[in-house]
Amino acid sequence: MNKNKLTLANNILSGCLILFIFSLSSCSVDSGKTTEETTPPEKGKEYVAMTFADLSIKRLPLPIEHEDSLRKAPLTIESYLERKERLDSAYNALQSDTVLPPKTRMERLLEVRQQERVLNDHAFLRSQCGMDDNLVDVERFTGQGAFDVNFTQGKIPAIGLLCWDSSFGNAFSGPKDIEGDVKGRGWGSGCLIAKDLFLTAAHCFNSNPANFTIPHKNELPITPEQSIRFMHVTFNYQWQANSDQIRSDTASYRIAEIKEIRFDGVDYAILRLLPRNGELPGIRFQPLNPAPRNYPVFRGDAICIIQHARGEEKKIGCGQVQLVDGSHIRYGNIDTHSGSSGAPVIDRRTGVIVGVHSDGACDEGGGYNFCSSIQAIRQVSTIIR
Repeated sequence: MNKNKLTLANNILSGCLILFIFSLSSCSVDSGKTTEETTPPEKGKEYVAMTFADLSIKRLPLPIEHEDSLRKAPLTIESYLERKERLDSAYNALQSDTVLPPKTRMERLLEVRQQERVLNDHAFLRSQCGMDDNLVDVERFTGQGAFDVNFTQGKIPAIGLLCWDSSFGNAFSGPKDIEGDVKGRGWGSGCLIAKDLFLTAAHCFNSNPANFTIPHKNELPITPEQSIRFMHVTFNYQWQANSDQIRSDTASYRIAEIKEIRFDGVDYAILRLLPRNGELPGIRFQPLNPAPRNYPVFRGDAICIIQHARGEEKKIGCGQVQLVDGSHIRYGNIDTHSGSSGAPVIDRRTGVIVGVHSDGACDEGGGYNFCSSIQAIRQVSTIIR
C-alpha cells in the first residue's frame, strides 16, 4: 500500500512539473515580452519569447536581427543544429501530449513553429548561393550574362504569386480548429502554361510545411483540395517602373481546382484558375510553353528563374545548368528563397520552361539548387504531354 501511494505521489509530482513547464511557455510570441522582460523592442529587432524548450537560458528574449544584419554574422552550424534539435523535441512532445486542451496544444505547436522560422532566418538558411543575394527586381533588371531585357520582358507577365487569403472568415472557429500563421502570406511562385492553367510546385500544398502551420480543422491540417479555397494567384505583383510603389494593375484569380499534383515523386502541381471579370488570366498574361518532349538540356546551358522569392515582389536570377541528374536539373549560381518554389526554370535558347524549381541546397560555401525537369513531368502528366 505504501509503495502504491509513493508511486501515485511521484506521478502527481511529474504531472505538475509538466504542467508548470508548459505554463512557462504560454507567453504570446507576438507580445514581444516575457514575464522577465518588459522593455519594448528596439527598432530593427524582433524580440521573441522563447518556448519551453529553451528553459535552460531562463526564457530571456532572443533578439533576431533583420536579414541584412544576419548575413554578416550567421549562427554556426553547430549552434543551429543544437537549437533545431531542441525545438524538434519540443514539437514532438507537444504532438504526443494528452494533458493540454486541443486548442492550447495547437497554439503551443504554432509557437514552436514560429521559433523554428526565427531560427532559420537567423541562421540565414535560404538556399542562397554564396554570401550575396544576386536576385534583381524585374523592373531593375538590365541584363545578365546571356540574358537581356528584351528576352525577359516577354516572360515576366506569365509568372504569378501563389498566396494565402488575408482572411479565412469563420472557417476555422471551432474548438478544435486553428487558423495557423499563413494568412495573407505569399506562399509560392508559378506560371501560366495555358489560358487557365497555372504550373507550380506540389510541395506548396504540403500539410506540414517547414516553419509554418497551415489551417487545421478538427485538429487535422486541411488537405490540398481544401487549401485552394483559401488561396489565390496574383499577377503583376511587382514594383512600378522608376517608383517605390507596387503596380496598381495587379490582378488576383481564384483557384477552381487542382488538376494534377505530384505523381511518382515529381514535385509539380497544375491548378485551374477561374475567370476574373469574365476574363481568364491567359487572355491578359501570355502563357509560357513547356519544353517539348526530348528537349535537350546540357551542363552550362544558360537558364533564368523569374520568381517571387520570400513571397515578395517579382525578381529574376540568371545562371547556368550545373548538372542534369535524372528527373532533376541542378544549378549552383541562381539564388532562391522560400516563396521561390514552383517558379519556372527558363531556357535561354528558345524561351521554353525546362523545369519547375522545387528545392535548394545552396549556402555561402556553394552547393546547388534544383528543379523537377519538364521531361520528368511529361512522363507522368496527362496535361503536359
